[in-house]
Amino acid sequence: KNIYVLKNSNSLVKADVSDITNSYDILMKAQIEEINKLIYQHVPDTDNMNAQIKKAITMSDQSVAKLTDALKQHDYYNSIINQNYYTLLITDSISIDYSTSPHPFQYFGKLKMTRGSYSSFRDIITTGTIEDTEMPTKNNERGFLIRDMRIYKDEKSK
Repeated sequence: KNIYVLKNSNSLVKADVSDITNSYDILMKAQIEEINKLIYQHVPDTDNMNAQIKKAITMSDQSVAKLTDALKQHDYYNSIINQNYYTLLITDSISIDYSTSPHPFQYFGKLKMTRGSYSSFRDIITTGTIEDTEMPTKNNERGFLIRDMRIYKDEKSK
């Protein structure tokens, strides 16, 4: 509840804490970015992939489980392992509509796929809603729940 800062290496000063509601935009965007990275950003390591997918599912409703199942059916995860490449998701922007609750969002990013010295890019756009459960957990530190997540666009960049 209280935060203290060490000042001049010798005295503790109590820091003023602002209301966390002022940080909702930053926290919600971080949650949306994190879930997209958990789904898309991988190295060829099966255990790590499964851990990331499991964490993404704990931060969401069943829509993310369906989304990752669809990616599995299209061999997204297997091809990373079998072809020994890695993916890096670069966030372009995140928009959130705060006029309704739960809040609709759109995520815009580029997925960089690298194998050796060759890289290609895919445009990634996901949509869904985000709501505050006010119940942070070990696997969902911010306590926001992603609902109705869908892939709007997943195609090669031009």
